[in-house]
Amino acid sequence: MAFDELAMVGDYFVVNVSSPNTPGLRELQAPGALRAILEPLVARARARGNPPVLVKLAPDLTNEDVDGIAEAAREAGAAGLVLANTTLSRPPGTHEPAAKEPGGLSGAPLLPRTIELVSRVYRQHGKALPIIGVGGVFTADDAYRLIRAGAVLVQAYTGFIYEGPTFASRLQSGLLELLDRDGLADVSQAVGRGNS
Repeated sequence: MAFDELAMVGDYFVVNVSSPNTPGLRELQAPGALRAILEPLVARARARGNPPVLVKLAPDLTNEDVDGIAEAAREAGAAGLVLANTTLSRPPGTHEPAAKEPGGLSGAPLLPRTIELVSRVYRQHGKALPIIGVGGVFTADDAYRLIRAGAVLVQAYTGFIYEGPTFASRLQSGLLELLDRDGLADVSQAVGRGNS
């Protein structure tokens, strides 16, 4: 198993049952199917130095489905969630040709749903189920909105592609300015503040 070979060198591992481009994969997000994957994997992780195992979910799930899946992931021993993968929907503002392309859509149209999901899961689980926010991050304000919604970490892909190698340093500088504006000493103090 690839996990056994990589367990001692990975900082964390993500079970991605949410790719819209793999036929049938999203069916594994169902609580029972997810538990069947996670429980043995988490047990293997505990035997190999206990690297965190997280679950990446689709933004296309209903809120109620997300509630059940988050609970199942937590019960199965997941260390957290990654919210969220690319979407099959075409949110308002999606322009041609992307609006007609098959497969998962990434980028700015995902941010509102990503914030909604992060906020929802954080309200239900707080810091007991850490969240990595991903989807539509282009600016420090985007990242800060995810952090304030409850994300303890933020990932950015499409923004990095469009903004280039200085993207991360601009995000960091912008986040420091936002923290200073709000009188916060570090980013951990901002986690979930938008939900209080």
